[in-house]
Amino acid sequence: MLQQAENSPSPVTNVGAHSRTLHAMRTPGGVGVTKNDMMLRTHKQPGESNNVFKNRGGAVRTSTFKNLLQQADAACQALNSVKGQAALAVLDSPVHAGKNLRVTLEVGPIREAGFLNATPAPRMHTVHKTHGAVQTPTGGAAGVRIILDRVAHGTEIHVQTCFPLDTLPTSKYSVRDMNAQADIAFG
Repeated sequence: MLQQAENSPSPVTNVGAHSRTLHAMRTPGGVGVTKNDMMLRTHKQPGESNNVFKNRGGAVRTSTFKNLLQQADAACQALNSVKGQAALAVLDSPVHAGKNLRVTLEVGPIREAGFLNATPAPRMHTVHKTHGAVQTPTGGAAGVRIILDRVAHGTEIHVQTCFPLDTLPTSKYSVRDMNAQADIAFG
């Protein structure tokens, strides 16, 4: 789902999905960001106006999973959690079939997967506009935020973004009717 949605426009907002290009570290020859990309995204360049910074995609903060596999695993953990299943049930409900919906799901704790027994898992990275370098939180990812869109009368889920959270979130979801700009479910 992450790969299929990447760079394609949301059926609800028409904004391109960016979970992999902005929220997973690049491996050699692969998709993703570098630490330099993260710094550029959160720091204005000399002489750059706030407007130019915003228009080029500047952000106050950004975070990335160490690799695409960890990102996919975190998305799977979130969607299979109790809150994730409750949010997906709203998308499947015939009551809301005719609505353009957006789900914002935060789940924690999550486990960043290691790949070899008895080895530590690679950890997430984060940077804030006030930081002089990209940070690697000691505890790794505490949670994940994933945003899903579903068009009215559609059956496919579009993953708009998926990124790690470095502080433990309260697991929760909200489902928004994007036409009415109103939350229709939360938990």
